[in-house]
Amino acid sequence: RRTMTRTVTTMNTLADQLLNGQSLIFQAAPLDDLAQVLTRFTETVHDWLAEPPTPALQPAVELVLPVFFLANQYLRIADFYDDTFKTEIAKEHDTIMIKMLCLDPSHFVDDALKKGRGAVLFSATLSPMPYFQKLLGGAEHSLAYTLPSPFTPDNQAIIVDASVHTTYRRRTQDLPQLIASLTTLVRAKAGHYLFFFPSYAYLKMAYEAFTAANPDLKTCVQENAMNESERQAFLDHFKAGSEPVIGFAVLGGIFAEGIDLKGTQLIGVAIVSVGLPGINPETDQLRAYFDHDAGQGFAYAYQLPGFNNVLQAGGRVIRGAKDVGVILLIDERFITPRYARLFPDHWTHAQVSYNPTQLAQLLTHFWEAHHENPTHA
Repeated sequence: RRTMTRTVTTMNTLADQLLNGQSLIFQAAPLDDLAQVLTRFTETVHDWLAEPPTPALQPAVELVLPVFFLANQYLRIADFYDDTFKTEIAKEHDTIMIKMLCLDPSHFVDDALKKGRGAVLFSATLSPMPYFQKLLGGAEHSLAYTLPSPFTPDNQAIIVDASVHTTYRRRTQDLPQLIASLTTLVRAKAGHYLFFFPSYAYLKMAYEAFTAANPDLKTCVQENAMNESERQAFLDHFKAGSEPVIGFAVLGGIFAEGIDLKGTQLIGVAIVSVGLPGINPETDQLRAYFDHDAGQGFAYAYQLPGFNNVLQAGGRVIRGAKDVGVILLIDERFITPRYARLFPDHWTHAQVSYNPTQLAQLLTHFWEAHHENPTHA
């Protein structure tokens, strides 16, 4: 108990001294005083747990064990602390949070890979390659190779809708244009679609407007913290041959990667926004670090992680050689050089739409070209 009290007192004292009235700070130096107290705490608990257990002590064991494991985890990370880390200290009401942020794990990954004779890292979304080579280590001595997509480009329409602005300031203003574009997409050909949004708040706003404009269309919505049965119920809506449905989901979430909806189970996705993560203090620390390290803070902290989520979501459409489908990228920023240059080779045939009429024409032309070769079940 004394050891636990000493640990809590140390955290409170450090937080009060370092925060100096603020609610959140980041510092480069580790908290050595806290590490020393946690070391004494874990050693004491370790010796205590080695003693013969008694029923009377069981409640105390259940109380202490989670703290013991958390302290051990903190100390293991502290052993690696170097100039790629920042210490985050936050206080909200009576709760103190201390976190060690690794801003650049590349040399740790590289050291781990060097323990073997070789390693192969592969993914359909390792793009742009230099970014992932840097973050995953071994950029100077690794080999990189990109294979072309095995699927026929003509079976996938890539359309950039440049009529909609999805920045936070324009979302409410451009909501009618967004709903018009989404409606045009699903009315061009009945089937199963997924709409991806950068946040739950944006998703909810668009969902309410879309269902009000299209009360006859069946929809399903991703909720926050869905359990396994709820996830499966969501996916069951997309079974081949079932009633057409439009699913509303979150970019970077559980339905944006790792699901395999082949053929008529999914014939199109709409990706709303370029996927930038929400601005927050931790990501801003990443931005500052990579600004200093490579002069690419915004790209490394916000743009490229966000675009990777876009690629993941777009990859839900074509899952087999006979699949046919549409990827609608809704955000005028997709046509700017900053984003257009990030398109993978199998997206370089993208077309641009500037209004719902033009979008309808592009979709009609695409689906008519595949009328005699519909998506397989």
